[in-house]
Amino acid sequence: MKSQEDFNKIELEKYKQLYQEEFRSRKSLSNKLNKTNERLEEANNKLLLEEQQNRSLLSTFSTKSVLECPCVRNLHSSLGLNRSFIPRENLVLPPSSPQPSNKSLENYLTKMQQELEKSISRELKEAAVELESGFFRASPPGSTNKSSKNLFSEASQGYVEILKKKYVI
Repeated sequence: MKSQEDFNKIELEKYKQLYQEEFRSRKSLSNKLNKTNERLEEANNKLLLEEQQNRSLLSTFSTKSVLECPCVRNLHSSLGLNRSFIPRENLVLPPSSPQPSNKSLENYLTKMQQELEKSISRELKEAAVELESGFFRASPPGSTNKSSKNLFSEASQGYVEILKKKYVI
């Protein structure tokens, strides 16, 4: 009987130790889980904030017309020509989706940048042709020299470079 009692006490101590180890392990895992849940909540909040900012940016961008673009206004005023540098084709703005991804927004902005660059180049070429044709009409035959054409060409190229740097085209 004594041996059975000893055996039971030993078993009881063994189970107590196992229980305490299990309790410490659960407590440790519970703390880790709580910390992980807190970090997950912070990450979700950051993600939600970014999505709201992207939605806000996209809705602001899509509601603003191309006519209000400051770079278009600057083009018109800084060249001093009686021309409108507003793109002639209708630019289609996609409807804002509930949760636009960064990649789709990036693709859209890249596409808009390319369209703006094409439009600027086309308008500069048309302005150059128009200016040259007006220049030839206003001057007597044979009075035009190549240096004035080169100056205009250089000025146009310089202006395009400034636009590219300023508006990251």
